[in-house]
Amino acid sequence: MKQYKGNIALITVVAMTAISLAGGIALSILSVNYKISTIGFIASTFLEQQLYSCKEEAFRKIAQNTTYTGSGTISFNNGDCTYVVTVNGSNNIHRDILLDADYADYYKSLNLTVNPGTSPITEL
Repeated sequence: MKQYKGNIALITVVAMTAISLAGGIALSILSVNYKISTIGFIASTFLEQQLYSCKEEAFRKIAQNTTYTGSGTISFNNGDCTYVVTVNGSNNIHRDILLDADYADYYKSLNLTVNPGTSPITEL
């Protein structure tokens, strides 16, 4: 009977170790997923802020000169934002704005059409 008591204790210790190890692995996987999603969220937030800054700069240029066409770049700590203002192909009054932003290894682009003849400038 003593031999069985030792086997039962050994099986109990092995089972508890396996459960603890599985729990630790699960927590590690969750923390890696959380880190990846957090980095993606932060990059998305920075990209949105960069695009907004470029959009405001393009709007400022158009407000100063409603016939403005051209481009510019705004540099940030971990990336750049570029805007390109062109004449809309179907309406010579409207302007098309292409916004490109990059942050670390992330990239986002946005196309806008605006009417510079309104105050404030309106997106179409």
